[in-house]
Amino acid sequence: MPAIYSVTTSRLNVSSAPEDYLQIVNNSGSAIEIIEAYAVNDPSATLTGQSFTFEMYRLSASGTGTSLTAIPFNTAFGSCPTSIDIEENADFTTSGNPLCAGNLYTEEGANFMDKAQMYEYAAQMIEKPITLLTGEMLGITGNVRDIPGQAKFYLRFKIT
Repeated sequence: MPAIYSVTTSRLNVSSAPEDYLQIVNNSGSAIEIIEAYAVNDPSATLTGQSFTFEMYRLSASGTGTSLTAIPFNTAFGSCPTSIDIEENADFTTSGNPLCAGNLYTEEGANFMDKAQMYEYAAQMIEKPITLLTGEMLGITGNVRDIPGQAKFYLRFKIT
């Protein structure tokens, strides 16, 4: 049975300048399938709603940020291998066009999308995992137009 892990960032500020929110680097000898990636609006103050876009890219260079610990879905899986590096607020370099994207709003209140998911073929409404082979990496980046807000980013992946 493949091991499945989940990781969550802290509440991160989204701003009008592009930000690099979450990266995963596969230095293990196994493939990784990104099963699910999404952002959740997590405001700490009342904000006027602003559109917040974020995109997932393959990376040509990883960055350095705050290390995150992936949690196993089943305790039989044990700890996530340290050869899989996951960091928030890493200053990475994207490569090519986005694999997928999402959008949510920074407003605190009843009339906002609170969760936006990303999949490889989301535009075609197909939920297909994104695969990272040994040495490959990806990151989630994005920005808002005017007023900053806060969000958390979640990533669930399977080691095959």
